[in-house]
Order: sequence, then C-alpha cells, then structure tokens
Amino acid sequence: MTGGASWFAKKTRRALLDQGDLVPNCPTFAIVESVRGVPEIDTLQIDAVILTQTCDMVSKAATRVLLCPVILMGDYHYDWRDTKRANNKEPSKNAWMSHLADLEKGKDLSYLLVQQKSSLRVALLRHAFHVERFHLDSIRRQVKYQLKPPYRELLSQRYAGLFARIGVPEYEISEEMRSLYQAGPREDLDV
Repeated sequence: MTGGASWFAKKTRRALLDQGDLVPNCPTFAIVESVRGVPEIDTLQIDAVILTQTCDMVSKAATRVLLCPVILMGDYHYDWRDTKRANNKEPSKNAWMSHLADLEKGKDLSYLLVQQKSSLRVALLRHAFHVERFHLDSIRRQVKYQLKPPYRELLSQRYAGLFARIGVPEYEISEEMRSLYQAGPREDLDV
C-alpha cells in the first residue's frame, strides 16, 4: 500500500453510478436467528462498493447491482478477534500482525485493503450482495467517492479471482518426466 495516498477520488459524474463507487449507508439485510429459534430478517445500512462493471451500469443492463461491504479496519479487527475466540484460538498481537501482512500482500482473495485519506478500510469480497438498481438510482446523490484506476480494476480482479477457479484432478509428474527435469536442459526435448 502506498503511504497516505487515498485510493478514492471525489466523484465527478454524480449522476451516474460506476464500478468502484462507494455507497454510504447502502441498504441490505441479514437473516438472523431469533430468541425463539425462528429465522428473522434484519435490515442493515452499510458502506459498500459497487462491483458491477461500469459498462453494465451505463447501459442499464444491470437491473440488480452487485456490491460488497467496506468496513473500517478497526471494525474488521474486532470481527477477526471475535472469530478467533469463537474458534477457541487466542487472538495474539503476533497473529494479528501476520494476518495484516497477508492482507496487505493480497494472500487472501476474500479481502482487499483500501485506503481512504488517513483511514484503512477492508472490502469484504466474500460477502457480496445485490441491491435493486432502481433503489441505488434513488440514492445515487449520496455517492461522493469512487475508487481510482487502477484500484477499481484491482477490486474487480480480486473478486473474479475469488470465484473464478478451475478445478483440475490431482496429478503427479511421472518418474520419467521428473528424471528429465533433474538431468537439466537437453536439446532433444520438444518443449
């Protein structure tokens, strides 16, 4: 991460919604278990970033818009700590610093660290959700910031990498091939 540089810029085209727009107080919901054990729906308002491609937003092809939550690093730290404790693991400072270094290096595709002025935020890519386009259009004037290039593209790439995996069967390199590699380069290899 670059020191102090914000990944967000003031939005100049406030009339249009784009990929990378930061939507404050975006409406969503969560299904929670009530005291009686019956699922209930809670409505939430969270900061979120638009994942839907700009071309789909401009052409109005997207009737539902894909977003993911963006939370402050302090809130993410509390969630991380609580998850560790729930799994009977001690949330040590060393474990946190190691996890933070992994986030910064992009080792976990579920998250993307983003800088906004002097604060650090975390995009929770695995928690993506949809909102109806007409509703986002009705609150678009609240959208004041958007990710700058190339961070907008990085967000898209991270999200794609998280879900676009190709499964291949397990395989082993044959002993014959292994011996060829161990012998070093040969001119008669058809590469």
